[in-house]
Amino acid sequence: MAFTVLAMHRRYEILQGTPITIEDHGGEGQPIVAIHGLGGSAGNWSLVGPRLAEVGRMLALDLPGHGRSGPAPSHDLEAHTRTVVDAIELHGFRRVILVANSMGGLVAKLVVATRPDLVGALVLLAPATPLPTIVVPSNPAVAARLAVQSLPGIGPLATAAIRARFTPRGQVEETLRIVMHDPTRLPADAFERAVELVRLRRTMPWASRAFAESVASVRRTLIRRSTYYGILDAVSVPTTMIFGSEDQVVSPVALRWLAGRQKTWRSIELAETGHTPMYERPDIVVREVARAVEAFAARPG
Repeated sequence: MAFTVLAMHRRYEILQGTPITIEDHGGEGQPIVAIHGLGGSAGNWSLVGPRLAEVGRMLALDLPGHGRSGPAPSHDLEAHTRTVVDAIELHGFRRVILVANSMGGLVAKLVVATRPDLVGALVLLAPATPLPTIVVPSNPAVAARLAVQSLPGIGPLATAAIRARFTPRGQVEETLRIVMHDPTRLPADAFERAVELVRLRRTMPWASRAFAESVASVRRTLIRRSTYYGILDAVSVPTTMIFGSEDQVVSPVALRWLAGRQKTWRSIELAETGHTPMYERPDIVVREVARAVEAFAARPG
């Protein structure tokens, strides 16, 4: 497995066929690796990353086709999982604390399932979870849009058409209305960085394809309940789940069901919080990651 690492201040590019961008927040000790959600980026951890660098060695990465990373032959969950495994091994880490949001939660669980030797604990923020069969989505319009974007052949075109309706600033505002209960909680500088990234991604011809292939892979996994349950049952490390009562992307009903099924997990539901607790409740996210780090350090062996 050959890598070339190019230092760019606190950001590194890994070249392994696909250029993968890693944002290195520094720190020492226990490695912490953050995985963003569908359509997200390493920048999603900007509010918590510097503070987690006081807890351990903190990295965040852009999955293939996301953020500033380049395109890959495939942008499914398996490709994302391989990328995270490769990034962990590149840095010589063992027993990392994986912190993951939304789709990243599925990726983190797949990393544990395939390489349990690499992971010490999980902190999952609103992980992608299937709806119980009798429950309607918390936001049917968002669910319908994602369903269209996951369709073979149509998905990339639909994604591009939806994004073309907005200016870069308007696209960020629309996204924040969906993923946050109160978008005013996001600091102005973080908002402007998000707008800058959208402008950059509009120059990337693979961006819509990467999003559509990723959402299609997530939907396939969630629909195949036996596959999804198999992934859950393979999670053999201590896990904390944090989610918001006002999540419009992953139904809080589904996340409460997941908390009930995974009785050994530590589950925290936050009032007046949407799909991105690292934006809306950064203090709690930092506290819970620090708790996971301390608990792992205290484990025998």
